[in-house]
Amino acid sequence: MTLPADLGIEHSTALKDALAARADDTDIALDAGQVTRVHTASLQVLLAWLRLRAGRGRTTGWQATGAALHAAAATLGLVAALDMPATPSLQPPSTETTP
Repeated sequence: MTLPADLGIEHSTALKDALAARADDTDIALDAGQVTRVHTASLQVLLAWLRLRAGRGRTTGWQATGAALHAAAATLGLVAALDMPATPSLQPPSTETTP
């Protein structure tokens, strides 16, 4: 699921609605690599949605986090709560295995 570039407060309701529609989907990977603007309200929406999904036994991961979202989450101490990787990433983690 690709998150929009602008997660400002004026877009937090649209984000909530988009996430609510996917609350019961199985295994979702969030792509926030294109996010350039983030407000606390959108981080609150993301955290509530992730907790809701976890409570329902649904798996959610991060395909990409991007610098803007990661910096906002880090500033508020939410990186661990959002289950984000320790550093921002613009690409999914490699799944290559070494023989």
